[in-house]
Amino acid sequence: MRTRQLNRLSAKTVSSKTASGLYCDGGGLYLQVSASGSKAWIFRYRSRTTGKLRDMGLGSILSVALPDARIGARHIHCDYHQRPVVGHCCRWVCPT
Repeated sequence: MRTRQLNRLSAKTVSSKTASGLYCDGGGLYLQVSASGSKAWIFRYRSRTTGKLRDMGLGSILSVALPDARIGARHIHCDYHQRPVVGHCCRWVCPT
């Protein structure tokens, strides 16, 4: 079984991305770069009811730093899968 990599992006990589698109950090966290050059963090998940991919905005990179975006994505992941925030869930140890 292939393991999924977390924390693929670094602060330097985030600041250097200029082409529009989605850049995966792992665990559902993405850096979204728009055509105008603005950058934001999104959490991508699949809806339980419809099965469609959904995006949840976490904020601009100007207001949310990379480590904070990772923590936010972990909390959302644990809440979405209805796992306790304290302890182990999937491949993460959820923050308290």
